[in-house]
Amino acid sequence: MTNFNTNNLQQGDNYELLHIDIESLAINAENRSFIVLSCQDLQTAVEVNSYEASMLAFVMKEYHKNSHIQTIHQVLIRLCNFYSSKVEEITIESKVGDLIYCSVKFVDKNLNNYFTIVSLCDGIILSILSQIDLKIIKGVWDNMDYVDEEWDFENYINED
Repeated sequence: MTNFNTNNLQQGDNYELLHIDIESLAINAENRSFIVLSCQDLQTAVEVNSYEASMLAFVMKEYHKNSHIQTIHQVLIRLCNFYSSKVEEITIESKVGDLIYCSVKFVDKNLNNYFTIVSLCDGIILSILSQIDLKIIKGVWDNMDYVDEEWDFENYINED
């Protein structure tokens, strides 16, 4: 039997869950899209591709409420409701280079849990549609690139 060495485990509050707010979707003159997130009086701007930015803007502006078609995210929520399941928790849990991943925890009527990993935009859209607060692991937030006071928001179109 192999002994498990606990000396290499990370200690501290690195895994604490923090509440995170979606401030806006900003688009610059070169059509680069950024999601502006805030937590603990700091902001970060995460670049996203144009497709995901379009889907996010559609939901943030609440166009999905009066649309004659359903987004794939709305279909997922309706399917979960049909099977007596719901989104229970959405957490930004990993940043690898420029890619940010969210875990989505579902629970059904029998209290069975199941998880999946999605992109940042998909996680945000699901949190808006399911009205679940978005959380981030403190260690991930600490590794984000923060926006400083010199970031010029005047040259961006805000889709909030």
